[in-house]
Amino acid sequence: VKPLEEALGNPRTCPHGNPIPSELGEVSEAKSELLTNLSPGERGIITKITEEKHDLLQYLATLGLVPGTSVKIEEKAPFNGPIIVKAMGASYALGRNVASVIWVKKS
Repeated sequence: VKPLEEALGNPRTCPHGNPIPSELGEVSEAKSELLTNLSPGERGIITKITEEKHDLLQYLATLGLVPGTSVKIEEKAPFNGPIIVKAMGASYALGRNVASVIWVKKS
C-alpha cells in the first residue's frame, strides 16, 4: 500500500464516488443507475457524479447533491424537460444534461 493511499484510509472511490482501481487494476463498483432512469416517486442514494468538471461539482455540492445523499424524483417534465428532485427537504429542477451525470442506487 502506498503511503498516500494509507493516509487517506485506502479509499475505494474518489470524493465524487468514481471507483479507484486497486494496485492490480481491479475496479469494484456498487450497482447503480442514472438518476434519469428513475420514475416519479422513486428514491435513490447518490453513488457517484461522473462528470468531474469543477463548476458542475461545485454547483451540485451547493445543492447538497453529493454521494451519500438521498433523493426522490418528484416530477419528470415531458419533452426532455427538467427533472424535479427532492433532497434534504428542498426541491431542485435539474436539466437532463445535469441529471444524466448523477448515478444512484435505488432505495
